[in-house]
Amino acid sequence: MRDKIVTLRTFSNSTEAKIVKSKLDAYGIPCMLTNENILGINPIYDHTIGGVQLKVFEKDIERAQLLLGSTDN
Repeated sequence: MRDKIVTLRTFSNSTEAKIVKSKLDAYGIPCMLTNENILGINPIYDHTIGGVQLKVFEKDIERAQLLLGSTDN
């Protein structure tokens, strides 16, 4: 059975998304960003593609939410 990939958060800029991704990486939570390259080329696409999306495996979502909830202050 394959693990389902879900969107944890959505960002309007790739810098903020990369900072949050690095927190998850540091704690060993596999994650990836989608749409970051398109926004780098042309930020006007933000509203049409839904921003930069931080994706995690569904099995890791609770752990990721707890980690980010306790460190995003």
